[in-house]
Amino acid sequence: MGGMMTTFYLTQPMDITRRAQTATDEHLMQLVYISRISWRGVLNPKTLANIKRVASVNNAQHGITGILCYGNGCFYQCLEGQQQEILALKDNLCCIDKRHKQVQIHQFSVINNRHFQGWSMGLLPLKYWLLSKKYKSDLTTLNKFIPFKPFDWQQYQWEEFLTTVTNIDKLPQPKSIQTKFKEVGKRLSAMAAPHQAFILVQSTLLLFTLVVMLFLLY
Repeated sequence: MGGMMTTFYLTQPMDITRRAQTATDEHLMQLVYISRISWRGVLNPKTLANIKRVASVNNAQHGITGILCYGNGCFYQCLEGQQQEILALKDNLCCIDKRHKQVQIHQFSVINNRHFQGWSMGLLPLKYWLLSKKYKSDLTTLNKFIPFKPFDWQQYQWEEFLTTVTNIDKLPQPKSIQTKFKEVGKRLSAMAAPHQAFILVQSTLLLFTLVVMLFLLY
């Protein structure tokens, strides 16, 4: 995407190590996992930018392609590459990276072809206020996955989402990622990175509610 260990779950009844051992170094492997952003990830305003910057360079050097999706405090990542490279990256993501937690591996298997050829690391924000109006209208297929709740998905939703993001021709550029809030949110959005803004607004609203309650009680 590094100590508090991340919680590591399997969402399918499979022995990942045994499955990986059946593949040779020449096989292409695909790793799909979800996780939740940790407080360390939230508190760093450059978390998403750092993940994309470092991953783009490292993945290009190791022949890894893929996409990282973020929304509603959740990550979804699909990575593809040679078996040895993906195994090493999996260990780092699941056991070392402190920017996320509750890692659940959904798929780790041999594939015939890459789904994200040419993308050393695509970044797709899945929050309406992170996407431009034009991008949302051009990519209505993503609407059914917002609000982004991958921990609640059924098997068919996993498959449908992977198909949807695989067919995306162009990801939104940074200039299209805008934090848009009404009233208080508009001002707070300028103080926080995209992955922080939602929590900042909610915290402010909670504080405002507590102040009102104290005023009414006293």
